[in-house]
Amino acid sequence: YPMNLRRGFLVALLLTFCPFIYGQDPSIVFSSSQWDFGRVKEEDGVLSHDFRFVNLGDSPVRISSVRPGCSCIRADYDDIMTVAPGSKGEISVFFDPAGASGEVFRNLEVFFADGAGYAILSVKADVVPAPRSLESMFPFILGDGLRVDGNLVRLGFMNPGMERTGIIHVVNSSDREVSLRVVNPDFGSPVEIVGPEVLGPGETGEIKVDCRMPMDRRLFRTYSDSLLVFSGGKQCQQKLVCEAIFVGYTPREGQAAPSIWTNPSSAPMKSRFFSDERRGFVTVGNRGEAPLYIFAVEAPEGVSVSIKAGTVLKPDSSIVVTASSMKRNFSVRLFTNDPVRPIKDLIFN
Repeated sequence: YPMNLRRGFLVALLLTFCPFIYGQDPSIVFSSSQWDFGRVKEEDGVLSHDFRFVNLGDSPVRISSVRPGCSCIRADYDDIMTVAPGSKGEISVFFDPAGASGEVFRNLEVFFADGAGYAILSVKADVVPAPRSLESMFPFILGDGLRVDGNLVRLGFMNPGMERTGIIHVVNSSDREVSLRVVNPDFGSPVEIVGPEVLGPGETGEIKVDCRMPMDRRLFRTYSDSLLVFSGGKQCQQKLVCEAIFVGYTPREGQAAPSIWTNPSSAPMKSRFFSDERRGFVTVGNRGEAPLYIFAVEAPEGVSVSIKAGTVLKPDSSIVVTASSMKRNFSVRLFTNDPVRPIKDLIFN
């Protein structure tokens, strides 16, 4: 009879809390991993939601860190709280819609101590932007009366043969007609520019940045192009930048896949005795069902890292990655065959 009561209690908990935890020991279970704020106004300010969880395991669990995917979202939690078996906890998430427009999606990664795994929490909202001045809508000055709403186009992940287009909006804030020309100085670049050649007083236009990833399945890199802007025949000081992440590996649907994990989410760089060099350590593991391949490793200049391209991690295995540098803050990017996270940034500070 007591065993039946216990089973009934666990079933009730599972019906209330659906599993949205990733890890070898999925003892932490969230009631939901997603929240939709619906249609909101930008001027209404910061929004919040509480993600509740329960510990269904046999051991206490503590949150070790929460890593936001954007500066517009943050989490509030008790980082010294230990959740006993059968007990509940919550993570309060705050989203600031300032500067957003239309549908937006934001994620946070939640890491639990002692190998209890990690969770991905996400929120979305349909943001109605607040009325803005011309200067706030187009904050970047090109020169000669021309202003743009951004100077960086991020195209995200791209697989071989994939095409994507980013748009920069431009306005002529002067009282006269102004010429415009955007040039890519790299003639071998996969990036092409299409935009207006002339803008009348108060007229707006679109600078379209088209990129097509080459058909090269061995290509793994963060691609960046600096675009030159000319107005009235003179080069403007402000440059435009296009960034894309080329991932040559395309996963097949239905096949077994790896799943990368790292701990800690941000590794401290500690000084070495009698040396100005610092060292940091991050454990990289594979909790998936297939081998994890490291196709490429990108590290900043002046940073030495122990993990190399060609490293293979079998399921349920891990390695310790060492980074050495005179720098205090940097990240190392791994390109992998994880279908959910084709790239993973190791943060050192």
